[in-house]
Amino acid sequence: MDNREPRLTLENSLKLQLKLSPKLQQAIKLLALPMLLLQERVEEELVANPVLEALDPLERAAQTDTDLNSKDRGDEAWEAQRDFLPGENPRQVSSQEEGGQTDRDGEGGMEGWEAHVRYDPMVYRAVRPVEVREEDSYIDRVVADSTTLNDYLYWQLSLNCTDERELAIAQEIVGCLDSEGYLRDVDLTALAGGLKLKPEVTAAEMEKVLTERVHGLDPLGVGARTLKECLTIQLRGADPAAGSGDELVTLAERIAAEHLPLVARRDYRRIAGALGSNEEDVREAVHLIASLDPKPARNYSGQRATYVRPDVFVEKQGDDFRVYLNEWGIPRLRISKYYRDVLNSGEADRETRAFIRDKVNSAVWFIKNIDERRRTILRVTRSIFEHQHLFLDGGVEGLKPLTLEIVADEIGVNPSTVSRATSGKYVQTPRGIFELKFFFSGGLPDTSGKSISTTYIKERIRKMIAEEERPLSDAEIVDRLKKEDGFVLARRTVAKYRNQMRIPPASKRKPL
Repeated sequence: MDNREPRLTLENSLKLQLKLSPKLQQAIKLLALPMLLLQERVEEELVANPVLEALDPLERAAQTDTDLNSKDRGDEAWEAQRDFLPGENPRQVSSQEEGGQTDRDGEGGMEGWEAHVRYDPMVYRAVRPVEVREEDSYIDRVVADSTTLNDYLYWQLSLNCTDERELAIAQEIVGCLDSEGYLRDVDLTALAGGLKLKPEVTAAEMEKVLTERVHGLDPLGVGARTLKECLTIQLRGADPAAGSGDELVTLAERIAAEHLPLVARRDYRRIAGALGSNEEDVREAVHLIASLDPKPARNYSGQRATYVRPDVFVEKQGDDFRVYLNEWGIPRLRISKYYRDVLNSGEADRETRAFIRDKVNSAVWFIKNIDERRRTILRVTRSIFEHQHLFLDGGVEGLKPLTLEIVADEIGVNPSTVSRATSGKYVQTPRGIFELKFFFSGGLPDTSGKSISTTYIKERIRKMIAEEERPLSDAEIVDRLKKEDGFVLARRTVAKYRNQMRIPPASKRKPL
């Protein structure tokens, strides 16, 4: 047994630990934000920091636009975006990349903050002229609320069900439907037990209301428990007896109930043999099944369309191009002259002055970090289109292999900074709106040794399959790519690209 008594000891140790200052953390977070989230973040900061002020949108409309043209690089782009920092040398501003940051003003320092207090409307310029039109109506830009599936079904039940008991049972069933309109994993007996009706609801009564009421609602197929039942409901129509005299519908019902796996393989011969029918009739019945909707509630998902606001504009000008930032909706920021006067007057007490200094310091760095975000996105976009300028003329065919590391080396930042500057950011080009990530891709050599962008190779595969007269196997696609384009690919590479584009194999692309 160990009888040694516990002791207190002191030990020295050395270790390296990387810590990000709050200012650097803020810069990283702002860089990663897309345009719409950045707008929300700026508005939050305006509410939280009383020292910050936003320039009126009508003042901004008269501002001169500033762009990053083909000759602007590095520090010139920095100067073009930093008119709100007069007297400060942009080259002396500390870098805010992941490699490190030097706080020029010190922790909580106030040096140079007066530069942000000017009441000049040109606090910093918009990068694109803004046109304010009186005929623009706010109401035209309001998105109407979409009708949910449950609301639509409840409305139909209120019109069709005159019996209050039936209505209560049907509403209970509708409330259990999933997002696709199916009644999956629901025990009707347990559901009946939860209804506080007199007399008590039985499972048979629940089944009757489900069949006669819910299955007759629009869109047809809601309330089905399986895919087979969903297709059968749609084939029969609103009236369950409507399809009994139609031979084609009857055949389609039998196929949907018994032979859906064979339908997926387009094996019409086996279906015809199993049902004692001819292959031509089977094809017609399968065409009828293919016209049905296996997810009847897909149009009532309640999900709103996602609208993309481009962060950058790229315009073609002769043989060159110009890059603009889109800053409409982002308030112009400046530091309040009122608080500067409070500090200079000397009338405020010590606690108030300390509070104002802290808020001014926070505001200065927020404005600097917003500006650093602009500078980084401009430089990254400029570098991308230095490589991908042929895309503006030739589309996807003009894309070249490009990686984050190449752009990072050119503009002197860490690849993770380029990743943050491009993730979730969109650029509007003469070819449409694309995510900046779209322009990065690996490359594969062709027969001449030239490296070809994998994005272009995928586009060729997609177009080749879209134009096929009969389903092309992966091996046939490999042969055609080598013969027509000079691309040397393995069959498994084509299969991988096809799966990434969610294109089924040839066996599942057979026409119905």
